[in-house]
Amino acid sequence: MADFCTKCHQKHGFPGNPDIDVENIFELLEEGYMMNVGICEGCGIVAVAKRNDQCIVARESTVDSFVWDPYED
Repeated sequence: MADFCTKCHQKHGFPGNPDIDVENIFELLEEGYMMNVGICEGCGIVAVAKRNDQCIVARESTVDSFVWDPYED
């Protein structure tokens, strides 16, 4: 079964809660920590982190590397 993050869940109009609730995960994290979240089949998010009180997400860019970007609504 495919998992979708908050944005992709809303974008596709799925009912209920998202499989990967990025905002909730961010709120649970302490500063400087990250959490692996599986993979969003819509946008490729694989991890959520809190850095300088900002939500950032990682997406796989190649087999061995990730790109970290701010998570924006």
